[in-house]
Amino acid sequence: MRLLLQAGEALGEATAVERRLEQIAQLAVPKLADFCAIDLLDPDGSLRRVALAALDVNVERANWAVASRYRRDPLGTHPVWDVLRHAKPVIWEDVGPDRLQRLARSSEDLRRLLERGICAWMGVPLLVDGQVRGSMSFTNAESQRRFAPEDVATAEELAGVVHQCGIAAPFRARGRRDGGGARRSRGRGNRALVRAIRLAQWQRCGTHLR
Repeated sequence: MRLLLQAGEALGEATAVERRLEQIAQLAVPKLADFCAIDLLDPDGSLRRVALAALDVNVERANWAVASRYRRDPLGTHPVWDVLRHAKPVIWEDVGPDRLQRLARSSEDLRRLLERGICAWMGVPLLVDGQVRGSMSFTNAESQRRFAPEDVATAEELAGVVHQCGIAAPFRARGRRDGGGARRSRGRGNRALVRAIRLAQWQRCGTHLR
């Protein structure tokens, strides 16, 4: 597929990891979606947005602003956490009011999503050595296009290209410093995500972590 070939070319052209991720997100728009975002899990379990692309530059600016103000709650209802917890793609072929509430991080964000007319959402996990290290999400609004099964397959292949951008290196180095802990926790279990969930539980109920 031409999209994947272009993604491979982007890897060879850019040197900085951040720039490579930006190029991959930009390639997904508008060929696969109207909006694409890449988020990585930090050591403390927080989710950090590292790249995004949108058809509308104003949407892109607004999303960066929202991402900088609101930290995603691992106990929250945003579908990206379903992707991270289960290490599987999540696809919403239709996005009604209830699902828009899950996507929004504030009342202002919800108003913005309603104005855009979000109609479909899809997320796929980013895996490093079998562990979930982030997510790649896709949204359709302006095109009013729904995602098909072949779009999910393309998204997963594109996520594999993201893995080649160099995001694996810091995680592997961290695993070596931890004495091989990354290998012991291989699979769906992700220590950073578990820590984030426990921290969020502690913050909500006021009890100490055990």
